[in-house]
Amino acid sequence: AGLRRDRRVRMSERLLPPDLSIVECGRANIIPRNPANALPAWLRDSRAFVAGLNLLDDALTAILPVFAQNWFFVLRKR
Repeated sequence: AGLRRDRRVRMSERLLPPDLSIVECGRANIIPRNPANALPAWLRDSRAFVAGLNLLDDALTAILPVFAQNWFFVLRKR
């Protein structure tokens, strides 16, 4: 997975304008967050619920990477 990530970063860096650099990148998780807005506020704003959701999402992303096709990139202006 590291080799694939490195290749993706190198490929993406070549497409960036020269004044930007990649600070961090990784797979975006599987579970979409927008539907959580429909949950009751007491649940949606619960630290325990959000931590559990993030833990589940990280586990699913690690176990089923083929379903986590989106990547995120954090860029910094040089």
